[in-house]
Amino acid sequence: METSIKHEYTTRPKSVADLTEWDLRGRTIATIDSQHLVKFPSLGLHLLAALAEAERLGLTVKDGEIVDPLTDEEIGAKVIAKQKSWDYDRAAYEKARGGEPVESWRRYQVDNFAAAEGLAPIDWPEVSA
Repeated sequence: METSIKHEYTTRPKSVADLTEWDLRGRTIATIDSQHLVKFPSLGLHLLAALAEAERLGLTVKDGEIVDPLTDEEIGAKVIAKQKSWDYDRAAYEKARGGEPVESWRRYQVDNFAAAEGLAPIDWPEVSA
């Protein structure tokens, strides 16, 4: 078993620029299906008013979806969380490469980490938890 890894890691998130569009997405408050605006005209008037009110409140409204955007603090917390997750995956990878057992539920993440970093995959039958 290889015990040390000589590799310059490149995929650890460093800033907001490293977050995905999904990571930066706010919380969906409601989704309004436009078919209801036509099928139930009286309800449609109220739904259109709800969309207008959501925009007035500063929420994002697009294609009938009302989203509460993330604050700068929440985005910063996501960067930190992604960094911690990456650090845990790297530690688990290095642990497995050193022949130490890794919990079976972590293996998928470790495999993804190795692939993203261009590292050799773990031979899981040899490393059992």
